[in-house]
Amino acid sequence: MRFALGICFLAVMAVVPAQERRAHPGRVVDAAGKPVVGANVLLLFAPVLASQFGGGDTVRAMTDKDGRFVAKLLGGARYMAFAGNDQAVSRRAVDVVPGRMTELALQQPIEATHLTFEGLEAWGERSPVRARFGAWGADWLQPVPIVDRRAVMPPVARGALRVQLLDAAGDTLMIVEELRGPVYTVPAPQDVHIEVVDSVGKPVPGAVVKRHYEWNAAGMKVWSPLLELGQWLPCGTTGADGKLHLRMASRRDVFGKKWTRLLLAGREGERVGFAGIEESRWYHGPAVTNRERQRRTIRIVLEDGVRLAGKITSQTSQSRRVVARLHTRIGKPFGRGEGRWKYLRAVIDVAAGGRFESDVWPIHMIVYSWMVSPPPVELSEADPFFRLAGKEPMIVPNDTYQMNLDAKDVRTLRMHVRGVSGNPGPDVRWWTLPLKGNATYFNRALSGSCGDPGGRLALPLTKGEWVIALMSDEGYATHHVVVGDEQLEIVDLQLTPLARMVLQAEGGDGMPIPDVRVFGSDMNVKKFDDPVPQLIASWKLQVTERLLRAARGDAQGRLVLRYLDIQDRQMSTLLHGSRNDRRQSKRFDLAPATEPLKITLK
Repeated sequence: MRFALGICFLAVMAVVPAQERRAHPGRVVDAAGKPVVGANVLLLFAPVLASQFGGGDTVRAMTDKDGRFVAKLLGGARYMAFAGNDQAVSRRAVDVVPGRMTELALQQPIEATHLTFEGLEAWGERSPVRARFGAWGADWLQPVPIVDRRAVMPPVARGALRVQLLDAAGDTLMIVEELRGPVYTVPAPQDVHIEVVDSVGKPVPGAVVKRHYEWNAAGMKVWSPLLELGQWLPCGTTGADGKLHLRMASRRDVFGKKWTRLLLAGREGERVGFAGIEESRWYHGPAVTNRERQRRTIRIVLEDGVRLAGKITSQTSQSRRVVARLHTRIGKPFGRGEGRWKYLRAVIDVAAGGRFESDVWPIHMIVYSWMVSPPPVELSEADPFFRLAGKEPMIVPNDTYQMNLDAKDVRTLRMHVRGVSGNPGPDVRWWTLPLKGNATYFNRALSGSCGDPGGRLALPLTKGEWVIALMSDEGYATHHVVVGDEQLEIVDLQLTPLARMVLQAEGGDGMPIPDVRVFGSDMNVKKFDDPVPQLIASWKLQVTERLLRAARGDAQGRLVLRYLDIQDRQMSTLLHGSRNDRRQSKRFDLAPATEPLKITLK
């Protein structure tokens, strides 16, 4: 069977902004470390905001007689890569950055994956059930037919493949995150009864019910197209009695604890109501009686709604999209607790003339901020930063239901960024942090990655105070800026090295423990009198937590921790073994060190 990445992944080619591409070197070897000639290489990039604003990149390459390849990648972007030929495929490589050598080893024998799905009979009325595969963090999908309960998946790198089952209407019935066998049982449907009423309890006929999936895990860094996050799928319309019967995947589905099914009901575009299902717990306004619990009834009370609206004033007729970040509370589960806060996004296309208006949302929604893409650019075409401006979405720190933006109020922060060594052009990630209130405004930050080989970076900002944070694999920098009427001066920044701690994980017998990782950390930010260091410390804390979670030890038990020092703050953590190793260490303090520190796991 011919391994052809170029064929498997032609299904999706996303549109990317015009950015300068950089040559990226790589090498493909076999299990013995010898170069592989004619191997196909696929590199995939999907920004965090791809689900709202589009964007992504698919790059293919082939190795030469020395097993080497050169791919043209977008500057500042991070890719996922894997390779294959007729005999084998590689593991996936993550955090592939333009310019840094990538080596892929063909270790997995090539073979198609035959999957059998049991339990499809229970979903007969939702047929035909179909499958498609994709990967977390990659903007591509490939449909795969299901014939007699069986589907044949093409060969893909280990850790990259995810399989999704869809019914005829496009609703998700199941997601297989890890292929651990040939046979999978499709979750049985659970009958859920929806009852939509008005504020006095009167049934509401003709109410449209939609559903949405929310990812609950903190710190998600990638977007997957498998669930089209941010989209609402119509489920049905209530009858004359205000009721609607739904069949949904049961709590034993693969969504587990990380997913919540949110339900939105509305009629005549003016009144709406929310409910949610998380595992087997159903959230809505009124307390749920035991009888309702047994009947699996969700009661949605319609309330007065509000539309998110505004206008973008600009001299260009460029098409735009705005995204409002929303925060709402779904009521109490079965009458217990205080309910759950849920984060949502409203995606709205801007009409001709710059005006926009959303559908109706519950009036108790909290608006965190707005994002606009592409942003207005005030730079002249003669400015050397002009070609870099307007490539990334911008954040508008507005917490009201109305957002009006005038291009005249936007200023572009132009930056020359130098790496730890002083050389220009590091591949940096950036955060724009609005300085307002307290450090909790970190949650309203916008992040991305861009730049050019000369270290130039252009970020659009509205009037007000901001903290700009930058980070590469080696260092970081922060910059406080006040944006007013005048054009901003060009800023020159050099990255400060990340703190680095080298660990050697061993068991009680002195033997190295492979694949160790950080289990838990103790980090709290002290209170600062000045809001600027408070916001910076909050950013450092959250970035450090993500860096520690991502760290993985090698086969010899060596683990390198990278983190950001927080002034006058002691940070501690502990380690545990791989997924099948329950041993863990005592808590130890984080302290920069180049010499390996022995950590014992028991």
